Amino acid sequence: MYLQKYPHLFEPMRLRGVLLKNRIMSAPNMIFRTLGGRPDDYYIRYLEHKARGGAAIVTLGEASVADGGSHTPRMETTLENAAVFSEIAQAIHEHGAAASVELTHGGFNARPRFNSDLSKLVSPSGGTNEQGGVTRAMTEDDMARVTLEFADAAEYYARAGFDAVLLHCGHGWLLSQFLSPLMNTRRDEYGGSLENRMRFPLRVIKAVRERLGKNHAVLLRVSGSERRVGGYTPADVAEFLSRADEYADMAEISSDDFEHIFATPYLPWGQNVELAEEIKRSGKVKMPIFTVGSILDPAQAEEIIASGRADGVSMSRALIADPSLPRKAAEGRSDDIRPCLRCLNCTDSDNATRHFICSVNPLISREARLGFAESAACGKSADLIEITRYARGAVLEGSDSTHSARGAVREGSDSSYGARFTGRRRVLVVGGGPAGLQAAITASERGHEVTLVEKSSGLGGLLRFSDADAHKTDLRRFKNYLIRQVGKMNVKTLLNTAPTDELIEEISPDAIIAATGSVPIVPAFIRGYERARHAAEAYFDTESAKPAAAVVIIGGGLVGAEAALHLSGLGCRVTVIELSDTYCGEASAIYKLGVSREIERLGVTVLTNARALEITASGVLYERLGETKTAEAANVFYAVGMKPNDNAYFALRDKAPYVALAGDCKKVGKVDGAVHGGFFAAMDI
Repeated sequence: MYLQKYPHLFEPMRLRGVLLKNRIMSAPNMIFRTLGGRPDDYYIRYLEHKARGGAAIVTLGEASVADGGSHTPRMETTLENAAVFSEIAQAIHEHGAAASVELTHGGFNARPRFNSDLSKLVSPSGGTNEQGGVTRAMTEDDMARVTLEFADAAEYYARAGFDAVLLHCGHGWLLSQFLSPLMNTRRDEYGGSLENRMRFPLRVIKAVRERLGKNHAVLLRVSGSERRVGGYTPADVAEFLSRADEYADMAEISSDDFEHIFATPYLPWGQNVELAEEIKRSGKVKMPIFTVGSILDPAQAEEIIASGRADGVSMSRALIADPSLPRKAAEGRSDDIRPCLRCLNCTDSDNATRHFICSVNPLISREARLGFAESAACGKSADLIEITRYARGAVLEGSDSTHSARGAVREGSDSSYGARFTGRRRVLVVGGGPAGLQAAITASERGHEVTLVEKSSGLGGLLRFSDADAHKTDLRRFKNYLIRQVGKMNVKTLLNTAPTDELIEEISPDAIIAATGSVPIVPAFIRGYERARHAAEAYFDTESAKPAAAVVIIGGGLVGAEAALHLSGLGCRVTVIELSDTYCGEASAIYKLGVSREIERLGVTVLTNARALEITASGVLYERLGETKTAEAANVFYAVGMKPNDNAYFALRDKAPYVALAGDCKKVGKVDGAVHGGFFAAMDI
């Protein structure tokens, strides 16, 4: 008899007229796929993927209610666009999920470039924002107009088929600006006391409820705390929600601090759970309370709900890494859930380049072009392997059928991706790092006979350092996931093995994927460089990590900075010498914020604009700001870059009809380059 492993997580819930099949909400993370005022097909399929994966409610993110309130490309609520939004709701409904839309107004933080009528830029108290937007303090007429805009937008999406609206009352947007004593400095009936500061947000919530009627759900996204001295507190939020109980049906509790909105691996999981718990346990709030923020694992979510800390969970990046997390958890396949790294590549790539990339999931946000292919992207499942083989034009040899499911491409279609599956091939993967592991997984899922050779005694490649780094729990989970998945596949794994001519002759591969990674650049330009070792060795040499030992790391990129954090966490006194005027230059702005705060917390010394001249028996001689000094050190490490280890590729390039590179041996990068490279190299076989 089937026994649900996570009974509280999968207990249904009714929010007014909306039935949720479980307690998992797909959070409203927005992607920059809004063209001409409407989400494009990539955005639609991205949201459908979340619904296919089993979330109970899927939310279209950051729909600005009107011109003057946009902080992202605006979704236009026009008659012409109604069909597009109706299709989004329908795509979500087809998989048993409820459709929600997040309604926002940027207020003080509205960006001028996303608004046409700048006279409508308003905020509680006026002022000029970081984007140069000049906002004026709202008048009664402005409040009446904005209230009407929220209600009109809610009605528009309800008519399009959405079951719920999520009113954004957090993250420093307009409604939370009124709640904030730091941003709301008004001296009338809308400022000063909490009673006054709640007045306008409650007016908006009431107007939306009245416009939607009884059957649609009104949800609130609220920051449980500003996490700043003088800001509003969980007690304030509990009071606000008690007043909103009459109109709203659920509150999702987040946070206003940037680091807690976009958490890096340097924060614990569930960084906002305590806020939700305090609000829920206040006894003032009747509506269900959901929590959001690094909810990454079904066991974690089950404990949060079972302990009464929250009534449900909202997941964002976890469902980007693996949209099928809810379904896999329900099926008892938690080990097959592809873990999120909390690397923030998704957020950074979308904002910086408008090209949404998940480090561990090559297909997410590209479903319109590549199909869903859940098993290839997110782990083995027997019923989904067929989809993978058919998807993107991959049709089994001798099959007279074509797959009609969305994401599957008919044989001969011009839109097919990769090699058509015409039979089982012998595939040799050289290298057991993340690129090689992913290549082996994907090739095996496509039905090929795969041999993986690794020259060392273990799998994981450069990611093996995560076993020793206390900060890298998320990366370690992913490395172990890849190794575990290879173990589940029909992959022959040979450790301590090189791809010799004899082995090649024995296997007689039809395809070879070289995934041999990268090697450190040795700083031979520094006198005495022989006295130093690469930073990776700091994770495996316990003698170097003695408490109070002085350590110098030459090179302040991510590798050097994070090695410094590791050693400092073990009690070492660490100095980083960086040639440029900043450290972690290759890191995203948000991820660097997490690293910077940890460097400050642990007391790591970072010397920028410093040139290492010589490594001596007592430390490192360096030049900085016209002065020559010595940084004392018992151990010196370097992290001045990596270079591709492509020797195997050139040795193997004529040993099979198809030979490809994947990962660092092609181009030095991060986890995303390795995983994506391995995946697509295997998909072309």
